Amino acid sequence: MKKRTGTIIERGGHYHIRYMIEGCRFQVPLRTTSATEAEKFAERFMRDRQGGLDQYENFLRGELARVRRFRSVDDLKAFPLVEAWNEFLKSPGRPKAGLGTLSHYKSAWTQFIADLPAARKHLSDITHKDATNRMESIYKSGMSQGTADKHLIYLTAILKALLPKGIDNPFTGEVARGTYNVEDLSYLPVTLEQMQAVCGTLLRFPVDYGGGFA
Repeated sequence: MKKRTGTIIERGGHYHIRYMIEGCRFQVPLRTTSATEAEKFAERFMRDRQGGLDQYENFLRGELARVRRFRSVDDLKAFPLVEAWNEFLKSPGRPKAGLGTLSHYKSAWTQFIADLPAARKHLSDITHKDATNRMESIYKSGMSQGTADKHLIYLTAILKALLPKGIDNPFTGEVARGTYNVEDLSYLPVTLEQMQAVCGTLLRFPVDYGGGFA
């Protein structure tokens, strides 16, 4: 791996370190007037900076390998579902979430793949029908609408992070309440009793629209 070395310079009795990265010059004050301390500070500074750069380069190499690995459907056929969760955690495309929220993502994913047919072994094996079946199962289990929506969000996000661009996400277009499309969902009319209850609640909190309260 390419090493970055620095040069100690003195200006006005104070020492600085100057170094270059990919043709760009940087200069950082060492905040000392002692040449001996400057050398120690510079050595530690470049060692820490080198470590950070090495980690970043390793990260980029890993991401490049991941992108190449998932370049097409053919690549996905060789990727086992059992490795999907760990790959999701390493993906830069995954949502930024804390450990608590990630545990919910993992729970939703674990339940989903546990319910898949035995023939589903690889990431490319997942179909839109599998997504539909999962959401229908969640709905029939009696989960609340909010919980069902969260499962849909989690599963959609996981596959979005794993699948390469151009590959359809099986959960895209799914609705948490069964197999209906959003446009087809009907809404029950509000009853007179419901309207009276809403109005009764609002009348307890009068609003001043500029002309004073009635």
